[in-house]
Amino acid sequence: RYYERHHLHLQYRNEAGIEIEIHWALDHKYTASNIRYEDFFEEAIPGTLAGGPALLLSPPHVLLTLCVHLVKHAYLVDALMERPDFVEQVVSAGWLMQFCDVAEALRHFGEFMDWPRVIRDTRNWHIESAVRPSLESAARLFKAHVPDEVLKAISAPRRGWLERKILRRVLEQMANSTPERRHSRS
Repeated sequence: RYYERHHLHLQYRNEAGIEIEIHWALDHKYTASNIRYEDFFEEAIPGTLAGGPALLLSPPHVLLTLCVHLVKHAYLVDALMERPDFVEQVVSAGWLMQFCDVAEALRHFGEFMDWPRVIRDTRNWHIESAVRPSLESAARLFKAHVPDEVLKAISAPRRGWLERKILRRVLEQMANSTPERRHSRS
């Protein structure tokens, strides 16, 4: 019960070793975000999944979901991007898959991405602190195309002096710890 209540997903691995996460929410109800799950259903696209009929998320909602998911794992991404060892930290922390997910969604949907919808939902749902660094990092790490006007329209997260000081300390500790020690804490 604790896992279901606090992690908002279940993990499943099939016989072939393919792992999926089944999410029923993107963020906890006590965070500052205001994700409207009704929008997912209202804009879902009929399709197929594993050979059966299914409703699929619209391209903007796939991208926004992956951005929020990335930041849930790589919660320091905006601060990490400023470091010269950004790539090494991403890889050693085990976050590369989440970064690849965002970049692949950008590549896959490309010209079909409804950027005005991405901007509107990002603002309405108050998820700028997840979307902006996720898009910036996908562009930086994978040369994914993100229109300049999109990045300009989504404000960068602003941190207070105490939060910046704490982040610097956490990042220093991450840089000085080994990957084995980092993974043993989770």
